Amino acid sequence: MAHPLLKTDQNGKLDLSKRNVTREDITLIQKELTKDVRILNLNGAKISGLDLHLMGKKLIISTIKKLRMSSVQIYGGQVSMIRSYLPKTLTHLTLDNNRINDFYLSTLAEYLTKVEHLSLRRNMLGQHGARMLANMIKQRDGKKRCCLKSLNLDGNRIGDDGALPLIEEMKWNTTLIKLDLSGNQLTDRTATKVADLLEVNQSVIKLLLSRNSITNQGIEYLSQSLKVNFGLRSLTLLRNNSIGLPGIKSVTEMLKINYTLMSIRITNGKQIPEIRQLLKPEEWRKRRNRRETLQQKCARIIRSKKMDPVAIPGMIREQHLLRF
Repeated sequence: MAHPLLKTDQNGKLDLSKRNVTREDITLIQKELTKDVRILNLNGAKISGLDLHLMGKKLIISTIKKLRMSSVQIYGGQVSMIRSYLPKTLTHLTLDNNRINDFYLSTLAEYLTKVEHLSLRRNMLGQHGARMLANMIKQRDGKKRCCLKSLNLDGNRIGDDGALPLIEEMKWNTTLIKLDLSGNQLTDRTATKVADLLEVNQSVIKLLLSRNSITNQGIEYLSQSLKVNFGLRSLTLLRNNSIGLPGIKSVTEMLKINYTLMSIRITNGKQIPEIRQLLKPEEWRKRRNRRETLQQKCARIIRSKKMDPVAIPGMIREQHLLRF
């Protein structure tokens, strides 16, 4: 009988986190992987390359949807093994804190076309790795290369030169809805590009840009773009120390017009009083009602003019339907 810690629970989760995986464990894991396992948690586990190879033979034919491998110290040949054994059912892949650099990512990228949620936090990715990811989400030529819905690059070092091509490709991407670029040495160059993105892309609903070097100027650009964007629901800009009163003022003015942004965090600790007032529960109800009104207007315009819904955002800006 399998060890209690090596038994799949009723939710289909096999938890091996922070475990020193032995050869005996591998035999038990292989048996468990033949069952209906949907989540495999290897966060913090110690596993050798050979044992990973043995486990991978069963992993590739398993029904796993979520694979979590944070802090397993995967690099070199082990990355190559992972790409060879990813099951076809996989939708969530977490490889945080594994010292994966641009080269190792290049060996993995082409095998991620079916993954919907990818987390690469606290690795060693630079601008070249970001460019590879930009190419992976590329849709401007009408071809869909991947199914990525969320991408977490928190704590890498892609910089502006890596972030700019990634954000540029998102202008044509309608699949990716959550992007985390926190802690990547970004400046107002990236903030300006994000502002341009938000003016044309209504698919992104959550954006995180914390722990960067964005200033009041970058916040002002973002605020202007959010006056004509009704897709974004959450924006996080914590620990950008150069943001001051001018940036806060531009945000409060934007919130009087934008009724779809439900969460915005731009300071440490408690929220700025003016912003907190605009995001109180009673204000949420007003904002929700206002958003429903805008959606009704969009639906009416689509019916009356038989327009493609993709063209609606630009048309709304032209007719100033987002303003009082």
